Amino acid sequence: MDLNIIFSSFINECWDKLKLSCIIQFGSSTTTKNFDDIDLLFLSKNSIFTTQDYINLLGIFKDYEQIHKDLVFDIGGDKSIRNRKGKYSISIIPINKIDIKLIKKSSFTMDKFFFRNLSEDKSKKILFGENPFTFKINLNKKEIGQLLSLEINHSLRKCLEPESRLEAIYYLFKTTLRLMLTTLGTPSKSDLLKLFKNNYKIKLPKNSENILKHKLGDKDFESVLEFSEDCLTYLGGWR
Repeated sequence: MDLNIIFSSFINECWDKLKLSCIIQFGSSTTTKNFDDIDLLFLSKNSIFTTQDYINLLGIFKDYEQIHKDLVFDIGGDKSIRNRKGKYSISIIPINKIDIKLIKKSSFTMDKFFFRNLSEDKSKKILFGENPFTFKINLNKKEIGQLLSLEINHSLRKCLEPESRLEAIYYLFKTTLRLMLTTLGTPSKSDLLKLFKNNYKIKLPKNSENILKHKLGDKDFESVLEFSEDCLTYLGGWR
C-alpha cells in the first residue's frame, strides 16, 4: 500500500466532510521520507469540536480501516479506540477554536505546551486553511510546573491499566524532558538527554537512553516517576 496516496485521499475527505478551518501535519512524518505514522491537527471552525464531527471522523476511520488492513487510526494518541495493530498509523488531534482564543489571551490551558511547540515547529505543514499560530506563546515557570503536575497525575492513572502502562511511562519521561527544556526551543528527541544534562543536575533514570527509544519495562516506572517529581520540586512543587 502507498501510504502517501491513502493519506492524500484521507485528508481531502476529512476536509470535505468535517467543519474544519485548518489541517496541520507535524511530527516525524514531516522530517523524514521513511515513516510509518502521521500526526495531524484538526482545527474546528466552531468554538468546540462538535459531536457530529467526531461521529463523522470515526466513520471515516472505519471506512479506511476496512479497506486498508495495515492502517489504524487514533484520536489524540488514545490507542484504545484501535481494534487491531497496524503497520501504519494516523493520529488526529482535534482542537477547538475557543482554545486558540484562550491562548491568544495568555490564558492557561492544558494544551498550551503542545500549542507552543507546534507554533515553533518549522517543519510543520499547513495542508488546508491558514496557520492559526501566528503569535508568540510563552510559558512561565509556574505554568511549566502546573503542566508537569498534570502530566504526572495523568500518567499515574494510565499506569493503572496494564495495556497502557509502558506507553504512559515513555510519554511521561519524554514530556518531562521537553517541559524542562522549554526555554531552549523545540529540540529534537535525539538531543533531549544531552541538553538536559548540560542544563540541570537532576538525576536521570538509569535506563534513560532506552526509555527514550521506547525500549522499556515495568521496572522503569518508579525511576521515571521519581525523576518527574524531582523536576517538579525543582520548579517549585506545583503539585
